[in-house]
Amino acid sequence: MKKIYTCKECGRELARKRPTGYCNACKNRLMPAWLGKKRPDAVWQHLPHCTGKDNIFSQIKFKGVAHANWKGDDVGYQALHTWVARELGRPNMCESCGRVEDRPYFIQWANKSGKYLRELSDWIRLCARCHYHYDRDYEA
Repeated sequence: MKKIYTCKECGRELARKRPTGYCNACKNRLMPAWLGKKRPDAVWQHLPHCTGKDNIFSQIKFKGVAHANWKGDDVGYQALHTWVARELGRPNMCESCGRVEDRPYFIQWANKSGKYLRELSDWIRLCARCHYHYDRDYEA
């Protein structure tokens, strides 16, 4: 004997079992437009937790060591430069020649030791020209 599935809202027979338990008409009617294509029962259950200061992600800052993807000193080149720029800010003056620039990416963060450690004291601000010469002299 074939099992008959019905909509939780209107009681209409469904051709097959739906993950939400609702027919298409009831699912679309129950779901607020800004929530996209989520299940209506899940939407109403979690709605109070998704707004304002009740949101867990606005209360807890998942930054640094507390973040699940934190890699410590095993971080990649680009991620380390992004971390330094976030911690120390955007540089606008070269420490070598004293040049001041407001154009983005003209003054860069350069690594002193060449080991790319996660130490903020191991970074200096250099313009693109000084950075090129600094790295070239460091390798030689």
